Amino acid sequence: MVRRLTEAERAVLEAEFLEKARAEFRRTFSEELRPKMRTFTEKETRCFDAGDSLGRFLLEAQVQEEETARPVKGYVCPDCGGPTEAREDEPPPERALVSRRGAVRFTRPQRACPACRRALFPPRP
Repeated sequence: MVRRLTEAERAVLEAEFLEKARAEFRRTFSEELRPKMRTFTEKETRCFDAGDSLGRFLLEAQVQEEETARPVKGYVCPDCGGPTEAREDEPPPERALVSRRGAVRFTRPQRACPACRRALFPPRP
């Protein structure tokens, strides 16, 4: 399930994306890089790398927007069935998934089972 972005959040995300797209465009057409891209394959690689970078940005934003990115209350340990505690004293750890276009980084809230002494990443509510 995906939560809805507020208009302010959407505007900030769009501005970040457009700035990243501008930077990729400027790099691709920079006087420093263009002379190094002589063959079609070199140009193709640069353009697809730029597209992959923008795609990862969008995917990271979408993954971070999911319900699983928000803390879950009342989650019980799947091993012992006991209550879990929120790990709010530390920032959520960054995780990475490997997509077809490279690593996508995101964070997920953690909970801890005091009985099992392990960290848990609850599934979506």
